[in-house]
Amino acid sequence: MKKVIVASLILAGALMTSGCTHRLGQFTAASSKTIENFHYKADTKSYIEGEECNKIYVIIPTGSSDDMIQRAMDNTLEKGRKQGLKGNMLIDVRLDSHAWYIPYIYGESCVTVKGYLVEMENNQPLSLH
Repeated sequence: MKKVIVASLILAGALMTSGCTHRLGQFTAASSKTIENFHYKADTKSYIEGEECNKIYVIIPTGSSDDMIQRAMDNTLEKGRKQGLKGNMLIDVRLDSHAWYIPYIYGESCVTVKGYLVEMENNQPLSLH
């Protein structure tokens, strides 16, 4: 009987442990440092927010979590352009992730991107400071 219990615990432990890797996104430029010689044009109302969400029905996700940050960034840029803002990149960007789930019913996992949509003024070489 002890062998069955031990085997059951090992099997349960093995089933409860899992791991995975997800590609979060790919960007043309990204920095968390101050950039010198960076000149851009920005509308005073260029602050924009967008997101990408995956829904979960019962226990089945309805989207890919791969490139989720990149899709959220693309959605944010597109949202700004649809609102008439000119720009090709975001500055002062904030990324947030949030999720909720009612077990065996429904849930969502989302990435939110917030920032200022700007347009680069020149093609001067940039340097990190």
